[in-house]
Amino acid sequence: MYPRIGPRSFARRVRDAESLPVADDSVSYPAWYARRWHYLPDGYLSRGSVRLYESLIARLYNASLEGRVLRHVAARVRALAPAAATDLGCGPGHLLSVLGNTLPGVDVTGFDLSPFMVERAQAAAGLASGRAVAVHADARSLPLADESAPVLVATHLLGHIPDAAATEVFDEAARVLAPGGRFLVLDHSWHRLPEPGPLAVRVRERLLGGILTLTTYAHPEPVAAVRLPA
Repeated sequence: MYPRIGPRSFARRVRDAESLPVADDSVSYPAWYARRWHYLPDGYLSRGSVRLYESLIARLYNASLEGRVLRHVAARVRALAPAAATDLGCGPGHLLSVLGNTLPGVDVTGFDLSPFMVERAQAAAGLASGRAVAVHADARSLPLADESAPVLVATHLLGHIPDAAATEVFDEAARVLAPGGRFLVLDHSWHRLPEPGPLAVRVRERLLGGILTLTTYAHPEPVAAVRLPA
């Protein structure tokens, strides 16, 4: 487990986060967020930590082949031909940029709990052009209507938060996922994700020689009614 940020330091980091123009005042930070994730000095709550994450951690996540991995995920999204795609835990916006630049006509939105990540994502290539947007929000409580999202994506999110929080994300994904929609989850293969609640596994792919797993979830298909003989 990563070391905790001291209470006073965390409170100061939260105040800094709340002062950003992109910050949503209704968003709160759970106790488990007060950690130096990947030994970043301020967790995800400073511009300095976001720069380190973007230059080092994002590359390590994908074995220095981040572009290849994100293009593969974008191709899977494109094959679904959705009207909209939503990235949960969008970080500095790397996948958002790929989706925005390769899915013309698709509404692409990213959400992240760190307003510093959102700030960076909004400046990323492809977002400035209006092809995608980044919004400050908690993936456990999305500002989306029920059954409104045709495609959700989460890369390196669910395996890096506590199981209870990951379960809440699955429950929220099930709430907002449209009928027939898909939830694509990319994570390291050694991470054991909790049960997906109301959702069911449809497809699993191993990437980069098994280092990563891309799992596609959906609502269970309804069981056909069985007519009994009279």
